[in-house]
Amino acid sequence: LSQSAFGELITEGIGDIRPKTAGDPAAILDGADWIELADTFQSSVKINTKSKVNRQSGGVSFTFDEEEKTTAGRDGRITIPQKIGLRLRPFVGADFMNVDARFIYRVTSDGPTFGIKIDNAREIILAAVAKECDVVSAALGLEPYVGVLP
Repeated sequence: LSQSAFGELITEGIGDIRPKTAGDPAAILDGADWIELADTFQSSVKINTKSKVNRQSGGVSFTFDEEEKTTAGRDGRITIPQKIGLRLRPFVGADFMNVDARFIYRVTSDGPTFGIKIDNAREIILAAVAKECDVVSAALGLEPYVGVLP
């Protein structure tokens, strides 16, 4: 997503962001911090290359170093996190679950782009389905069949 689209996504979904919580490695920023990050994200990239040729042996040595400095917030006070803590329903009718996601950004000549990738999405959905099966089983006294019918 572009910087402005990411800001809109965060603003619209601010209720899905877990509050900042000590000891929760994914909830180090609250919703307001994420909005500020989206609005003030800055990055600079410095590239150094070194090339050396040994004319006698034909050996070539090449080094490429890329140094990126990324900041956000007023006066650069927000450290760019690796994770975002979310509180989501895996499907309609399910209970809310704490979900960790990776915060991904790329800096290109067209500007920064942002993304969120949910960790273990398949396992989260399977756990939610299993929980709902337990509820159905307890309520009806039947064991639900989970899977593809033969």
